[in-house]
Amino acid sequence: MAVTVMWLPGRIGQDKYTQVISGSMSTGVFAFPARNINRAFQGGYPEKFELISVEEIHESGVVPLEPVNISGRLYFHYISTEISNLNLDARMGALLAESRPASTVHTRIMAIINTTPDSFYPGSRHSVPDRAVDSILDRKPDIVDIGGESTRPGSAPVSTEEEIERIKPVLDYITSTSSIPVSLDTRHPDVASYFRDRISMLNDISGFSDQRMIQIAAEGKMQCVVMHMRGTPTTMQSMTHYGDLVAETIKEIQERVIRMMDSGVEPNRIVVDPGIGFAKDTAGNLDILRNIRSYRFGLPLLVGVSRKAFIGNITGRDVQERLSGTIALTAYLAGEGVDIVRVHDPAENSDAVKIIEALKNQ
Repeated sequence: MAVTVMWLPGRIGQDKYTQVISGSMSTGVFAFPARNINRAFQGGYPEKFELISVEEIHESGVVPLEPVNISGRLYFHYISTEISNLNLDARMGALLAESRPASTVHTRIMAIINTTPDSFYPGSRHSVPDRAVDSILDRKPDIVDIGGESTRPGSAPVSTEEEIERIKPVLDYITSTSSIPVSLDTRHPDVASYFRDRISMLNDISGFSDQRMIQIAAEGKMQCVVMHMRGTPTTMQSMTHYGDLVAETIKEIQERVIRMMDSGVEPNRIVVDPGIGFAKDTAGNLDILRNIRSYRFGLPLLVGVSRKAFIGNITGRDVQERLSGTIALTAYLAGEGVDIVRVHDPAENSDAVKIIEALKNQ
């Protein structure tokens, strides 16, 4: 059987994203679990798929919807219960086919430890090991995520040397006193390379846009969080306009996932993150969250909403008072089958997950 890849017009020079593995180029399609707005379409469940294509699809059981606007271009838009007969990238098709029901997912807690003096939430700042770090470890989160560079909107980058100097004492302390797996939150290859033998997960907010990061991930055999973002922390909030936010962000994530697999990263080590607050405004964040199941296309899904500005925009609370809003979202995400929630307050959010999972058990 011929295997083709997605045809992504205008992404890299000509009209091809990459070369055909075998066979000939034909209709390019990408797919994802249908959005809430389409879930009741023609009888509701079983699960439907949304299909976005550069050309018309003529297959039985594929129903046309209104076209979608992605980066200023109209794409053909369909809904279907089947994806097996379509010219979908074979690897993404396999992942979609393996998606698990939300009811079977155990939501894990990732605890945030920032070794920065300027993270947006002061309670997460730790320049040296302290009682707050001990308190987080005592709560036994499933994983701790250590970062040495603030990526809040408008933040400036730090040097590799400074980032390493910030992270090292805290990481040394955690790995010497705890068996909790460590995730490294960095977008810089030199930092990732320095700590690569001591971490279980590499969390790159740039979505592994640097090929060197992909190589480190491929060689290091760690889990990889591929987050969606446009621009940089300095520029991202000027890049919040999308034609179709859900389809567009999923398309860009799937492109990156395929690039990583092409570079030797096994799919069972890839985690995706829609990037709440990164080049998204409040309306965009809510659009992603109300359609979060559409991002569960066969890969583990991580979501970070903890104490973010959009919670304050909705509730009127400042960052110190956004715990209740965060817990509400954690409960919702656990109910929707999100695999990992990234939070500043692991104990309270863990309790929310336990309640939701008790309700899901029958």
